[in-house]
Amino acid sequence: FLKVAAGLTQAQTSIVIQLSTKHLPLNEHLHRIGRAESPHCKKCWSGQKETVHHYLFVCVAYSNARHTLRLKAGDKHINVRSLLTDVSRIKHTLEFIRRTRRFAQQFGTLRSKEKRRKREKEG
Repeated sequence: FLKVAAGLTQAQTSIVIQLSTKHLPLNEHLHRIGRAESPHCKKCWSGQKETVHHYLFVCVAYSNARHTLRLKAGDKHINVRSLLTDVSRIKHTLEFIRRTRRFAQQFGTLRSKEKRRKREKEG
């Protein structure tokens, strides 16, 4: 984990940990702690619970971002654990999260350290 986290911003590290522990602002967790009326996904209205697996692999609201994730991260042996622990896949997972904007309110844009530094220099 330290190798993965070394190249991440604080917000990126936070969301990776929260996805790994399933303690993040998705409706299944929010409902469990009394912060959402229902555990079901309100993005695709499929009737499925909004879990980490649903968000990353199932929700049709994020089909385009997921297609890009699968192309870049590789479709072979792709699962939640590999997306959150494999150093070569984590950047693609974070790009998927950024593209969906599902957690933008809580975590901001989730830009990489390099992109953040570049913007600060330009800005």
